[in-house]
Amino acid sequence: MFVSFGVGAVGIAVGSVFGLMTLNEKSDADKQCDAQTKVCNAQGKSKIDTATTYGWVSTAGFGVGIVGAALGTYFLLTTPSASASGAAHVTARLPIMPTINRDGAGAAYYTTF
Repeated sequence: MFVSFGVGAVGIAVGSVFGLMTLNEKSDADKQCDAQTKVCNAQGKSKIDTATTYGWVSTAGFGVGIVGAALGTYFLLTTPSASASGAAHVTARLPIMPTINRDGAGAAYYTTF
């Protein structure tokens, strides 16, 4: 649970920092580009490419942050507390399984009825 919340916090921090860096690079690129013709010099093009990369990192960071926070919350809500007579035996199973096949990778959610 704590590791999940930690990963979530780091992901959100990375997403925030790179989001601000993206906005900074875009602002710098706007100074190197003509707004009406949408033509940039070499320095402006480089700034746009850097801003795009930072944007992807920011998005990935926020994605990791959201998943980490969600998993932390899941573990927090599903972990049984210790009983009055002693510690409870805890067996945690996450009903999500990673999948890999020739078409790509993903995750599968499973449950029993």
